[in-house]
Amino acid sequence: MKRMMIATALATTIGTAGFAATEAEIQQVQSFDESIDTSVLTDTQYDIAYGIVTSGDSFSEKSSKLRALTTKNELEQDAAVISEAEMNRLLSYAPDADFSTITQAQAEMALSATYGSDSHSEVTQRVRSILRGDDNTALINVGSNVERLLLDYAPDADLTGLTAEELSIAMSYINSDMTRTETAERIQALLY
Repeated sequence: MKRMMIATALATTIGTAGFAATEAEIQQVQSFDESIDTSVLTDTQYDIAYGIVTSGDSFSEKSSKLRALTTKNELEQDAAVISEAEMNRLLSYAPDADFSTITQAQAEMALSATYGSDSHSEVTQRVRSILRGDDNTALINVGSNVERLLLDYAPDADLTGLTAEELSIAMSYINSDMTRTETAERIQALLY
C-alpha cells in the first residue's frame, strides 16, 4: 500500500472539496527538500504533498514523488515515472506493457485499478485496457478489502462514484503519519 503513494503524488487535481493544507503542513512540505520549488502547488496538491512527506517512504522516494507532483503538468504527456515495485506490480497484470509509451495518468489509473477489485481477471482486463489507452473512465470499482478500509474511516461514504484520484488521495491519508482522527476527517471530507 505504501507504493500506492506515487499514484497519489501525481493524481490529477480533483474538484472534490477537502481540507486545505494548514500553514504548518505547507511549511513542512516546503522545508522537506528545499531543492524542490513547491510554490507552484495548489491547495489540493499541498494536501497530497503533505501525505507524501509524512509517508513511511524513504527520503529519496519522497523527494522523487514531491518533485513529480511539482512538475505534474510537464510529466502528464511524458512516459510514466514509477518505482520498480510499481512497474513489477503492473507487469504482473500486463506483462507486455510498453512503459515508454504509457503516460503518467495511465500508470496512476492502472495502479489504482490493481487495488480496486477482488477478481484477478477483472483487474487484469482493466489494467491492460488502461495501459493500451482503451479505458478513459475515471471511476474505479473498489474491492471488498479496500471498501472495508475506506468505510472504516468514512462509514457513510458512497464508493460507487469513487475516482482513481480520490482513491489515491484517501490511501495517501491512510498511509501517512496523521492521527487516526485527522485521517478520518480528511477521508470524510474527500468522500462525502
